[in-house]
Amino acid sequence: YSFTGTITGAGSLVKLSTATATGSEATIEFNVFSDSYDAYKIVGSNILPTTNDRSLECRFLNTSDSVISAALKIMKTEGRTGGTPSTSMTGSDNATDLSPSGTSTSNLHTGFVMDVMGARQTGYTNIIYQGVNIWASGTSEIIATDIQGTFFDTSVLNGIQFVWNASSNFVSGSEFVIYGYGK
Repeated sequence: YSFTGTITGAGSLVKLSTATATGSEATIEFNVFSDSYDAYKIVGSNILPTTNDRSLECRFLNTSDSVISAALKIMKTEGRTGGTPSTSMTGSDNATDLSPSGTSTSNLHTGFVMDVMGARQTGYTNIIYQGVNIWASGTSEIIATDIQGTFFDTSVLNGIQFVWNASSNFVSGSEFVIYGYGK
């Protein structure tokens, strides 16, 4: 089967916002979740910390744009080219470690795609994340991370925030783009 037309209407992606770091941002935040969309796709590219050995995290924001302290329960699988793959289940924090131990070395950036479903429902929000980064201890080890999880809070979400697990800024050119899936 071959499709040559244009897909519009239900299920189409609508670009909502882009954030490109200038080098002074410790937090990248999107306050764009609305009742207009059922789900969101976030794409990150060229993402680097200014300080070596930092892990990219995400947090969810309530309708007052405050970080919600409820737990994000996830199943994470990490594959490493130079190490042992691992699978873990966690659920005790309001943030999740998306890309572990990232390097600040130029051209060794993190990239990812993330889907957020049910953000505006008064139930649980689900996420699916796939990303890849270079381990800070050397340029030869690539880490591929897959995460499936549920944010256990009945709050209606207003947005999402990206930060590093320890003090660091985003290197200039780190880019995040968020799309809404049309209803």
